[in-house]
Amino acid sequence: MDHLKRFEAHRTGLISLESKLAKPKEVERITGFTVGSVPLIGLTFPCIFDRTLLCYPFIYGGTGEPISTLKIAPAALEKLNPIVCSFE
Repeated sequence: MDHLKRFEAHRTGLISLESKLAKPKEVERITGFTVGSVPLIGLTFPCIFDRTLLCYPFIYGGTGEPISTLKIAPAALEKLNPIVCSFE
């Protein structure tokens, strides 16, 4: 089952997903970026959004460059990514 179908099935209650953090090598293989520099926006795969981030005016994260950090409003992050599921 591909990722989009799994997330849709989870969202509609057909299946349950267990989450775990990816290992550094998995992160790099899947995203093309090392841990710590994965960009907060611009990736094309499905994203899960933590809505508790909306209580902050800004969050900071990767840009795709190891020496740069992005400051962004969480609401913008939510709009700029293909969010398929969110939680609080």
